[in-house]
Amino acid sequence: GVRAAGSGGGGGSAEQLDAMVKKDKVVVFLKGTPEQPQCGFSNAVVQILRLHGVRDYAAYNVLDDPQLRQGQGRGGRGPGCR
Repeated sequence: GVRAAGSGGGGGSAEQLDAMVKKDKVVVFLKGTPEQPQCGFSNAVVQILRLHGVRDYAAYNVLDDPQLRQGQGRGGRGPGCR
């Protein structure tokens, strides 16, 4: 099922991001959690995964770790999210 994954702090380095995305087959970085997305883009990602029957994935809440949020390369800003 969906696994709320913690970054363990300091998740912004390239090596740590690489390890995170290699640990699971499907990995998403969200604002909030799959159960409670905190922006429209994160909600859309969760809905698309559900629509396609993807039930087994790791979800990282970027709001829990500022370094992880910055490590996404776009400053953590998806469309419609600030």
